[in-house]
Amino acid sequence: MLGLFQPALLPFTAALGLLLLLLLLQLIGLDGDLPGGGEDGIGAALDWLNAGRLPLLILAVVMLALFASAGFGLQFAAAAVAGPLPWPLAAGLATALAIPVTRALSRPLARILPLDETTAVDIDSLLGRRARILAGTARAGHAARAEVIDAHGQRHFVMVEPAGTAELTAQTLLLLVSRDGPAFQAVAIPEDVFSELKV
Repeated sequence: MLGLFQPALLPFTAALGLLLLLLLLQLIGLDGDLPGGGEDGIGAALDWLNAGRLPLLILAVVMLALFASAGFGLQFAAAAVAGPLPWPLAAGLATALAIPVTRALSRPLARILPLDETTAVDIDSLLGRRARILAGTARAGHAARAEVIDAHGQRHFVMVEPAGTAELTAQTLLLLVSRDGPAFQAVAIPEDVFSELKV
């Protein structure tokens, strides 16, 4: 019986570990955009795999899953017949199987999954938006942490100080009016039917 950490299975165990790590990062929200495209060899390979039609993180997950599955399948089948294949040969065969299947699967997946889309915003685009202090009191020269929602509905946490001499608390709805370095200046605005953290 082959163990997951025997040399014959090590590339596929590593791929499985990386797959689980990517899924974990996705679950806790620490995933990032993976680079791709371009005119070089890597960019051309990604284009061939339909990277422009599917988020690269999804493409990586599919590729790793297929590579690990093919590798484990090959090695267990070989072990049952005459013994496991040398890992470089098994890895090459698994790659040869995984790449065209990844390309074939990417087209139907692209129809049901959204394209890569960035919601990154310029920090100054938060000016003019409503905010709430999360804890503490903002005074002149003493910033407090606040939450603001951008145009994409994403939450941002910023430091705010009052634009004047008034103290600002978590009970006050704020409007971000200017920025000085990392801190925003805010003024209190009345509560009304539009007082949610969005414009």
